[in-house]
Amino acid sequence: MTDPTLALTILLQALGNWIVLGLMFTGIVVTMYLGLYRLLTPRWKERVKQELKPIKNWNDYKDAKNAPWSGSGGRENSMIVMGSIFVVAAFTVLAGAATSVASQGIAIAAPIVYCLWLVTIQLSTRVMNDCDAEMRLIAQDKMAAVLRGLYGDGHGKTWLIRFRRNHWLVYVPILWLSPFYLLLR
Repeated sequence: MTDPTLALTILLQALGNWIVLGLMFTGIVVTMYLGLYRLLTPRWKERVKQELKPIKNWNDYKDAKNAPWSGSGGRENSMIVMGSIFVVAAFTVLAGAATSVASQGIAIAAPIVYCLWLVTIQLSTRVMNDCDAEMRLIAQDKMAAVLRGLYGDGHGKTWLIRFRRNHWLVYVPILWLSPFYLLLR
């Protein structure tokens, strides 16, 4: 049996500290995000089910501006705009850190800020939109049923929908590998 610390030391030497650390932090963030999603989704679905009677008795749900889920489009758009700002801001911090040796320590702020946004804003928006979809199904919204059948729930039915619903995670490895490269190369 091999010593795990020896294996880690060999891995660090073979790949370089910055790659191993970047991949390790990427794994932590992605695992935390997906774990929190898996934990929060059933809890919020239960909360929605506790409100079955008021949702089923909702008379104006076909009037889009009065429906309890009418804010999901605006919430999604706001999250996309905010996410775009955070992605650009994170890469700008990295670019600034790459231009000067004196400011390389600030590079670690880029993935931290982005990951905080990812777990607080993006994840909560995704769970809220899932709840909106559940409410629409309970209210027997036919379009919601068609969309659920087409796209699936949770992460989705097809690879394209899974990517679309989780595309914010694509930036995580880049944002974690880059500062470690700047700091440890």
